[in-house]
Amino acid sequence: MKRNIIVLVLFLSTFAYAFGQNAKADLSNETMLSESDFAKAKDLYLKMCNSESFKLMRENSLILVGKLGYIDNLDFYLTEENFINWISLHLSETKFNSVEEAIELRKVCLESQRKLDSENKEVYELIKLASKEQVREILKPHRLRL
Repeated sequence: MKRNIIVLVLFLSTFAYAFGQNAKADLSNETMLSESDFAKAKDLYLKMCNSESFKLMRENSLILVGKLGYIDNLDFYLTEENFINWISLHLSETKFNSVEEAIELRKVCLESQRKLDSENKEVYELIKLASKEQVREILKPHRLRL
């Protein structure tokens, strides 16, 4: 269960990162999707969750999380510099054999996330415009898998 929560946090962190520096502000806005856009967002998100790109991103994330072990704060993951610093200091606490192995796996994870993001720009744009309640409802299929 902890592993699934960490994967969710990792996914949501990279999901937010995909929105750019203003992601938190965008997700906290009080706009609301129309009924048709809300239905479209839910459908597109479900299709994304069932896509090969999503499955690959999730698989790569599970491998990364398995090698990192339990981490209560993933802020270090978001920038390459922070990741390199963190993994250099904590390598012995992980299941990685080298810093290079960790960096490479992070790159693979980020690349699979970028591919997923590029294939699903429309759903991300709709989510940016959704209310908090709508976002919870759109993301429900992913939460139910955990």
